This record gives sequence, C-alpha cells and structure tokens, in this order.
Amino acid sequence: MLICNRYGYLIVFSLLFFWSTFAFAEKGKWKTYHNPQYQFSLKYPETVNFRLDEDLELAVIPGTTLKSKTLRVSIISDPDQMKTVLQEVGNQDIAFPWQKETIGHIESFQQIMEEPDMGGRFYIYHNYLIPQKNHVLDLSFTLYSRQDMSGLEENRLPWFDEAAETKIFEKILKSLSFSNAKANSDGRMVDPDQCLEQATTQTAINTCNQTAYQQAEKALNQTYQRILKEYASDKEFLKRLRQAQRAWIGFRDNHMKSLYPKQYKASDYGRGFPFCLNQELYELTNARVKQLQKWLDGADEGDVCAGSIKFK
Repeated sequence: MLICNRYGYLIVFSLLFFWSTFAFAEKGKWKTYHNPQYQFSLKYPETVNFRLDEDLELAVIPGTTLKSKTLRVSIISDPDQMKTVLQEVGNQDIAFPWQKETIGHIESFQQIMEEPDMGGRFYIYHNYLIPQKNHVLDLSFTLYSRQDMSGLEENRLPWFDEAAETKIFEKILKSLSFSNAKANSDGRMVDPDQCLEQATTQTAINTCNQTAYQQAEKALNQTYQRILKEYASDKEFLKRLRQAQRAWIGFRDNHMKSLYPKQYKASDYGRGFPFCLNQELYELTNARVKQLQKWLDGADEGDVCAGSIKFK
C-alpha cells in the first residue's frame, strides 16, 4: 500500500536518503592510505577522515539496532608490547582465542569477541594482527548495538544483519598490501631494504635480493592458482589468462636476456651480477602479482572497465 500524505512522502524520502548515503559509503569512491614508514597501504571510503590510532566511523544500514561501527588501525612497535601481544596470540586457553587467517597472500591472526551487558548494549569486535619483523599491524573493527529497553514493543528495532554490516571489513582487509615485502609462512615479513641495511658482505647482499625474488615468485604462483580456482566457471577467461601468463613468462625471460646478453655473466658483469639479476626479477614478478591481484580484489559495482573481473 502506498502512503500518499505528505508525512508518508517525508518518511519514504528520508529512508531513501539514508540508504543512498550508506550505499555510497560502502560502494562509492574509495581512497588509498599509504604508510611509507611501515610500508603498507589500504583502501577506505572517501567519507572517512583516516587517522592512525583513532576510531574511524563507518556507515551503518539505518533502521536496525546497530548504532555505529568503527575501524581503528594501530602500529605496535614497542618490543615488550609486541612480545605480550604475540604471547596472547599463542594462548588457546583464553575466552576468545586467536585463529590464523589468510588475507590475500598475507598471514594474519583473527579474533572475534562479543560483549553483551544488562543495559541493552552489545559489542562485536573483529580484531586482526599482522606480525612483521619489527612491528605488528593491528586492525580492529567494532560493531556497537543498542536496543530500546523501555519494554514497549513498538520501540523495538529489528536486529542488525551482521553479515551485511561486516562486508566493508572484508573489503578493507582485501585492499591491504605491503610494499617491498612478502609474507613468510609464520606471518613475518622479510623486507629487502632492511635486509640490505644489515648485510655486511657481498654474499649477504646477494642473498637479500635472492630471498625477495623467491618470495615474490611464491606469491605469484599462489595468486595465479587462486584465480584459477575462483574463476573456474569462466572457461574463456581462463583460456586467455593462461595464454597471457605464458606470454608474460616469455617476456620476462627475454627481457632478462636482453638486459644481460653476454654469455659469461660472472666475469662480464662482476660480483654484483647476482644482486642485479634478482633485483630485476623481483621487480618484474612483484609487478605481475599486483596485475593479477585485480581479479582477486574485484571491481567496484558499476565499473564499466571491469571486463572479466568480478564485482565485489
């Protein structure tokens, strides 16, 4: 039944306004935050004023018990605090134990906590810790709900849809990336720049870039295999992807031959040749990982340039 009085129009208009505001925040334009000191970046809605160590308000679906949801991004760099946090991660006897969670090709630890109270308040925390060599990246998402406790049924709002409200958490996490580093199996990062700073011999210097290239190669293989799995039903795309990947491997190999064409590499290019070789291979491979990651990240709804990339 249509509501035709002016108050009805006002209610309908208000609901449409709030819903469009929410939809814009979730699916509209996003910005990228990059931290050069800790070498990570992530995307967030442009309506958010991003700051480290602050609770950032995210849009909620109106008309439910959910009053707010926030994101906080922090860096834990104090050695004693890092030790305490990582000890807690390994403790399975706590009420809400941490679990290993893979974000793209990044290893993290996830903890989900729920805290209700007698006043009608209800908190749900989605916490993520990503250990690095000299720090821990801490991402905390919080859902805050409050029901009217007056006892009047007409004042009761429907309970919020947790799955719908947490989609933005997944989108932010999937956008997370680290520059000049890849994850080890234990979740720590080996940063080529830091490795080079600590290297004191030519052999150690060569090993830094070799390790970085090997990690990039592993990330490339993992990303490629994930695409094959997630797009298994799109036969035409997979056919073209395989052709593109074979062509890229051919380009990489021929590019390296053209960069270092002489037959006797060690004598012709000197002791620094292994360093230079792995440096170039690392940069090429890392760039290819970023190209392929688009198919896993997904495209924004309505992106006319998405092509074969699935919408988020």
